[in-house]
Amino acid sequence: APAPNAAAAAAAAEEEEEEEHVEDDGTGQIMVDETPDLITSSLAEMRGLLSKDKALRMDGDGNVDEVLLRFLRVMKFNVTKAAARYVAHWDAREEWGYGPAPLTYSALPDDVKKATSLGFLQVPFGVRDKTGRQIVLAYPGRMDWSIIEDDNSVKHLMWYVMDVALRDEETQKKGVLIINNMAGASRDSMNRNAIQGVLHSLQNLIPVRLGGIRLFNQPWFFSWIFPVVSMFMKAKLRERIRVLGTDYAALGEWCEPPSIPEQLGGQLAWDHEAWIKIAP
Repeated sequence: APAPNAAAAAAAAEEEEEEEHVEDDGTGQIMVDETPDLITSSLAEMRGLLSKDKALRMDGDGNVDEVLLRFLRVMKFNVTKAAARYVAHWDAREEWGYGPAPLTYSALPDDVKKATSLGFLQVPFGVRDKTGRQIVLAYPGRMDWSIIEDDNSVKHLMWYVMDVALRDEETQKKGVLIINNMAGASRDSMNRNAIQGVLHSLQNLIPVRLGGIRLFNQPWFFSWIFPVVSMFMKAKLRERIRVLGTDYAALGEWCEPPSIPEQLGGQLAWDHEAWIKIAP
């Protein structure tokens, strides 16, 4: 048999090295054993990589290591991949004019604040599934493009809420579970550019682990729009999607009743409007 080429050999060695520190959490998601030595050596290596390219940028709170750890965690401590995602993240953030300051609600453009007020994307902070993943609620039926001027506002809102969620260490480590209740969604509420921008950000730019997506109450046109949307998804994300229709009881496999929205048969009543008033 022919000898493997250098790239394949390097990839195999890298995968073998990663396996020393990881284990499956029972849901198919890999969890890393974050030893002090692993954290210290990975941070030093990542700083070295970024310093060579003069790409190390300060977050507004000045805690660079905390920010770097977000990217190491999402890439399962693969330092090269974490550094690449860090650079891509900051390039996008600077392109959009946000700069190094922490993302805050008061600093968001007015159009993004309008999108926030619609409540189509909600993060009930501290509400988790059975494995500790932060719950994210999506209600595409609440989207109203007549009052949103820029397709990018949806993407920027996703950046903001994920940035707030990722200030929590457990969410950095375990990621999020998105519960998407599509009741009331229309073709007009499904903006292809906005969906593409959100998916690209979640999969390539934002340092968040996508543990899964659970879809409920999908509309009649879902069967033809989903194949189009899935073109923007990586294989790993497609594997973590469950289309459940009106089978609300199925959510009990992943969530306890207090973490399940009332609309889906659970006990969670999140006051999104109250949260906006105190949003960081």
